[in-house]
Amino acid sequence: MSLRVRILLVLSALVCAYVAIDHYLQRRILAPQFAALDRQQASENMQRNLMLIEAENEHLDTRTSELAKDPGVRSLFAGDATDFDPRRVLGDTFDMVCVARTDGEVLAHLALDRSGTEPTRTTLDRFPSGRIDPRNRFMRLLVVEDENGLEREEDSTSGFIDVNGKPMFVSSHPVIGEGAKRVGRVMLGRFLDDRLLTELGERIGQEISAKPLWDGRPLDVPKELVDEATGSTKPITAPLGDDRMASFAVLQGVDRQPLLLLETTVPRPIHAQGQAVIRYALFSTLAAGLILLLALVRLLEKVVLVPVGELTQHAVKIGEDDRTTARLESSREDELGVLAREFDSMMDKLADSRQAVVRAAHSAGMSEIATGILHNVGNVLNSVSIGSQLVDEALRQSKLPQFEKLVDLLKSHENDLAGFVTNDPRGAKLIPFLTALRTQLGEEQANAKKEMSKVLEGIAHISELVASQQAYAIRSSLKEVTDVRTVADRAVELTKSAGSMSTDIEIEREYDDVDEMALDPNKLLEILVNVIQNARQAMQGLEGRQPKLHVRIAEEEHKVRVVITDNGMGISPENLAKIFGHGFTTKRNGHGFGLHSAANAAVELGGRLFAESDGPGTGARFVLELPLPASAAKAA
Repeated sequence: MSLRVRILLVLSALVCAYVAIDHYLQRRILAPQFAALDRQQASENMQRNLMLIEAENEHLDTRTSELAKDPGVRSLFAGDATDFDPRRVLGDTFDMVCVARTDGEVLAHLALDRSGTEPTRTTLDRFPSGRIDPRNRFMRLLVVEDENGLEREEDSTSGFIDVNGKPMFVSSHPVIGEGAKRVGRVMLGRFLDDRLLTELGERIGQEISAKPLWDGRPLDVPKELVDEATGSTKPITAPLGDDRMASFAVLQGVDRQPLLLLETTVPRPIHAQGQAVIRYALFSTLAAGLILLLALVRLLEKVVLVPVGELTQHAVKIGEDDRTTARLESSREDELGVLAREFDSMMDKLADSRQAVVRAAHSAGMSEIATGILHNVGNVLNSVSIGSQLVDEALRQSKLPQFEKLVDLLKSHENDLAGFVTNDPRGAKLIPFLTALRTQLGEEQANAKKEMSKVLEGIAHISELVASQQAYAIRSSLKEVTDVRTVADRAVELTKSAGSMSTDIEIEREYDDVDEMALDPNKLLEILVNVIQNARQAMQGLEGRQPKLHVRIAEEEHKVRVVITDNGMGISPENLAKIFGHGFTTKRNGHGFGLHSAANAAVELGGRLFAESDGPGTGARFVLELPLPASAAKAA
């Protein structure tokens, strides 16, 4: 096996091993961190849901306290019911009202069924009628006892109970009569039903569901999750596949027993983005390794293998025809040049020695001398080979791939670099990471210089050539076979969590069956994220109409057209010609770089990006045109 083949096999094996180990470490280290971020986000969402429910309950408790002081309620205890209207008390918010004396006599009550188009009077299961049984759960809300079992006069109480198979939050406050004596209690209740859950979910853009725990019926949730949520004071999270995350929390009833299991399901954009980052890191590392492999092989071929091959052929030729007068006549200034000239010098000396031996004894002594000289040449070649391998090993263990990842990370946040450094946990680690990387690269450079001093002066240029090749690899754009529709969906998902995007936007997708294209998916994603985020911002604060975003992808005139339409504030004619200019913006806190960089990226992809609008208040339409390859255009 030739030296060239051996070097190629060894370098290929080392590159493959490095890529495999790097990918394994990323999946073991980065993937769990992305999953933890998803869990944290889901837990925070559930905390917000619980805060909303608590706020609703506090509102009901406040209204009950006010109702206990209402003159109409006091008139009931005086025997006059003309000033008390239960329907007015309930309004459009509450579902139950009850006024009773301390002995359980009900003076007035009303429960409404709001499941139809109009609320109607209904009879609730276990709802007090006439006189409340002391064993009734409502009686426990009317009569509040202290730690000695004696009835307290002025305390209020509230909590969840189950009524008609539904959870109801009930608040009870005492009614104080003449002489500051408590004469009874007033209660208000509101069902935590689908209507209320939907209303709360719409406030924060989530879906909230509630599952009863009091009737013992099996749930569509694993029992271990229910048990964990019941025994925990914090929300419990669990993944529902690669794209959804569920969060669970338990609400207790007035008897401090688990009553209701709340569930919120949210998407997992962080996990999806993390998987995409890991895949991209795998491909980029593999590509960088292949480029480095080719560069090293090419450099070794030019700097070491070719000169060594010439020297070997020269030595073989001398061995074949025994012409000691043949010369390499190398003009190189490195160690191999010195070796060639020394070889020529040794051959001259060998010729002189041969003549001396022939003249002296015509014996075979010159053969022994030549064998010794060739042995020395082999030692020198072995030393050069070992020195080259040490330099090669130092280059292959370079920390530059970490720098490539850092550049890719900063490039993905180039539109909001300050926000990334300030708010993102990874941004906070940027300075320590750069400091450590600088130290590692400094040590690496010192070791490389030490080894390079032992080889030829010309080989000292290897580090510069490798560095320039690596810099080119960082700047180069990697084309991949890309589905434009998949990238568009990813852009829509990424912009959902953008800053200040609080408006609930209706998104419509209209995708034709388009061919996949060979392009840089990261540039395409950069364009679509900038345009969609700009459209979302244009629809903030709309009044009188539902914000809508329409994304259409189709093939037209040998081009793939991505049309993004919004019904936002629109663009004036004078701004339509300047909207892609560097630094131009109409937003108070805008910087004018997003659409400018998107237009430049479209040109780099061989296409173009332009905008259309009928004027202010009419919305806007952004069109990205990407040329189809010639083969695809002919097929169409």
